[in-house]
Amino acid sequence: MAHRLLKPGGFIVWGNAIPTPTWQPSFDFMDTIGLKLVEVQDVTKEAVLARDLDKKRIDAYAEQCFEAFHAFRIPFIAKNKKDQADWALKNFARNPGTRLYENMVDGTDAYKVALIQKVA
Repeated sequence: MAHRLLKPGGFIVWGNAIPTPTWQPSFDFMDTIGLKLVEVQDVTKEAVLARDLDKKRIDAYAEQCFEAFHAFRIPFIAKNKKDQADWALKNFARNPGTRLYENMVDGTDAYKVALIQKVA
């Protein structure tokens, strides 16, 4: 979609954590639709550190969410659903101890920031 919205010569910055082998095919595809990779930085180490430093905030946020949603207090059902929601929220945030966090630590996923330009 970015290639349709950008003016020729325009720039977009894309940052994401995705499976490491996916990056190059993504850049190759962009090239076929007129988007040129100008620069890319691997910031995985910095992203892991940021997740480490942010763990307490994410844990507190999750707990506040569960306190606000009364459905998580329903006997018998709530405990299982709360555990699932807690896992999903923290995994999405790549909180330490989750699989997505571990994927960044072990290199399965890489967090990169790319500067991309639409060919004029």
